[in-house]
Amino acid sequence: GGAVKKTAERTIRMNQPEGEAGSRYQLINHLLSCHRLGRDKEAAEGLRQYLRQQQYVEDMFVPEMEENR
Repeated sequence: GGAVKKTAERTIRMNQPEGEAGSRYQLINHLLSCHRLGRDKEAAEGLRQYLRQQQYVEDMFVPEMEENR
């Protein structure tokens, strides 16, 4: 009937092992989380890392056009 009940606050973290490369989706999730938590400097670094990875992929994997037969 309109009563408010407060539960204990808990924090859940997912730690990534040292030296293990993260996927681009993990990077996106990380930078969004940082942005939501006000960690703008960390979010900006995550965005730079994501864009570097994206540039590497575009430079390494150039699609070839098939010849018309």
